[in-house]
Amino acid sequence: MLKDPRIHKFRKMLAEAPNYEVWKAAALELDFLEGNAEWKEDFASEFYNYELLYDRLSSIKQYRQQNDFERLKRALREGLHHDLGNMGNSALYTHSRVGTKHLIEEYIAQVCEALDFLCDHPVPGFPVADKLQFFRDTLTSYGRPTLLLSGGASLGMFHFGVIKALWDKGLLPQVVTGSSIGAIIAGMLGVHTDAEIPEMLVPENHNLKAWKWRGLLSAMRGQGLMDQDQLRTCLRTNIGEYTFEEAYLRTGRSINMSVSPVQAHQKARLLSGYTSPYLMVWSGALASAAVPGIFPPVTLMKKDIHGQALPYMPRLKFVDGSVVSDLPIERLMHLYDVNFTIVSQTNPHVVPFLNARGLDEKLSLASLPWHLMKSEIQFHGQGV
Repeated sequence: MLKDPRIHKFRKMLAEAPNYEVWKAAALELDFLEGNAEWKEDFASEFYNYELLYDRLSSIKQYRQQNDFERLKRALREGLHHDLGNMGNSALYTHSRVGTKHLIEEYIAQVCEALDFLCDHPVPGFPVADKLQFFRDTLTSYGRPTLLLSGGASLGMFHFGVIKALWDKGLLPQVVTGSSIGAIIAGMLGVHTDAEIPEMLVPENHNLKAWKWRGLLSAMRGQGLMDQDQLRTCLRTNIGEYTFEEAYLRTGRSINMSVSPVQAHQKARLLSGYTSPYLMVWSGALASAAVPGIFPPVTLMKKDIHGQALPYMPRLKFVDGSVVSDLPIERLMHLYDVNFTIVSQTNPHVVPFLNARGLDEKLSLASLPWHLMKSEIQFHGQGV
């Protein structure tokens, strides 16, 4: 049997797609030609509890049609928790090229519409204070996503592409964490407001002169192969003089950076607005990027009560955060109730250690229904 020539055409289009829209159009055509569209329409599957989702979906639709807001709120609060009915199972997101079972997609869409309605419209017996508490409780139950930016030297510039893709789709998490070059980019992102992000994503708008060679003799003296003053100037130009607390107040983004201690009897630290509110963001990025042998260890800097810069714990020095804790997921879970992770991994040395099980876990995390977070973000963004 001859293969449909359209399959070759759309596979070629898929491989050469210049943007996501073109890729998605080709992928949808391939799903139809390869028989995946029928699989998506049949909501029965051994990989998730489709009866549970069907019942939940029917209830939400009924309460919306009847304007039964009390039961609608209860249904949302009961159903919004991590991986309802196992609908985040990676097997559900590797069968077709685009999307998954239509039942799951419709359930997510209905939940989002219901949340948007409760957020944006006056509801009898549901004042603003109660709305805020409802969304706070829902967020605590459901959890939030985080974007993790690994180390990887100049390869870390690929992080900008990940940020742009998420930003363009309205899915950039509020919590962003980085190590080494990932910390630098997290710092830049964390001090730019939403209105400034499009300009931030243009490389020509930044000081890119971060590297200046010092030589082997400098490295042998413990001063590193590269000039740290050059990197410091670059970071202060691109990030400014904000503290972690000031950055959060300016943008609403929670940025986090991993740093590793040089001294014994010290544990790796996650710098953030919670743990180090008065620490200067550029200082944390400088320490997280201090790759041993390339840059010397760093004394962190903070602002005092008068806004003057001075050393933070001057007896301690810190280096590249990826040495000990490249992706500090467990710590983020405790600080921010993180349940979902998007990892931009540009460290090439981790590839040999990826196994099938680890890949399955990453697929599962990557395929979770992020759209459920959008209503909560929009609600708080309105300043209600």
